[in-house]
Amino acid sequence: MEPVTTDISLNPVATFEQAWYLLGGGALALLGALFLLQALHIRMRALRVPAVICGLRRNGRVLHPVYKFTLPRGGTYETPSDTGSSLLRKKETGRAVTLYVFEDDPHTVRSDLRGTIAAGLIFLLPGLMFLAHGMLAYPFSSLGGAMLAVFLLFIAQRLYKTFGPAQNGAKGDKARNEWRDALNKKRRERFAKMERTTMEAFLQTPEGQQMAYDAEQTQRMAPPVLIVLGMIAIGAAWYMGSDLRDILTYGQRAAGVIEKIEQENSDGKTLYRAYVTFADMRSENHSFADKTADRHPRGQAGDTVTVLYTPDAPAQSARIDRGFVSYAGWPLFLILFAFGAWLGAYSVHAAARAEVKARQQTEKPE
Repeated sequence: MEPVTTDISLNPVATFEQAWYLLGGGALALLGALFLLQALHIRMRALRVPAVICGLRRNGRVLHPVYKFTLPRGGTYETPSDTGSSLLRKKETGRAVTLYVFEDDPHTVRSDLRGTIAAGLIFLLPGLMFLAHGMLAYPFSSLGGAMLAVFLLFIAQRLYKTFGPAQNGAKGDKARNEWRDALNKKRRERFAKMERTTMEAFLQTPEGQQMAYDAEQTQRMAPPVLIVLGMIAIGAAWYMGSDLRDILTYGQRAAGVIEKIEQENSDGKTLYRAYVTFADMRSENHSFADKTADRHPRGQAGDTVTVLYTPDAPAQSARIDRGFVSYAGWPLFLILFAFGAWLGAYSVHAAARAEVKARQQTEKPE
């Protein structure tokens, strides 16, 4: 039997929360998709050009490498990277790199797309989880659907304005060129105010030596800290998901009916908990209080809901089925966080080993 949903359009709290998940999740997913599409566009359309680092532009502790390269059609350029950081690695003078360059805009370059891809995934995955939670954990209201439709129409309008017929042809090309020229002018003015130096000269200054010391300490401390954080996250995910393993492996679904919804007070907040009856696969009746209490009532007495339970302990394991994301979202997030922390620990450790190896080769006598 399919669950009966209740229109929550008259419940402003529920509608706001659903709209928050839908709009917030949609915005995050869209931003992540744009990052990934940008990386794909650069990878497919840009030229891959060999270059060398010929210096730095310094803004306090933020260092922007300056690249020197020659395009296949001719023309040698020096341009600073738009992406700067306080990291000292891979910025030494004369270091060979491969750049992604567009011939019609050689002053905008990319040396590595991994950061763009990582940013896309960081926004896209939580956005999809929020979207799924908004659509599955709440009865879909007419007002929530209207707000989602407005958001989608806004996105469509912006895409059409950017890529539609009016933006193609001579007029569109002229507008894009003027916009690009204005950005490049501001970019040149911004970098002109920064100090021009090299990594070797900067490391001779007191600030450079302090940054080198801080970087060395970070390389020593970061891997064990990240490994411990990853282990804590895995332990928390295991604890939070311990009562879900049997549900996911042996769970059964049945139609249930909400008998009542009772108010509870928790730290001065009013919460609503549903009490449900259902018949299991052996036609035995059971009652349970939903494991989740909400700040707004989800449904009302007499509504039909889907119950998820394990056959060996129906009443003890039963819960209202609001979708996979609603009860497995946090464990999944913690697992992703743990793997991200361990990957970061490995990256820092590998970078430190590569730096030590490079230093040993440099100091090795002829």
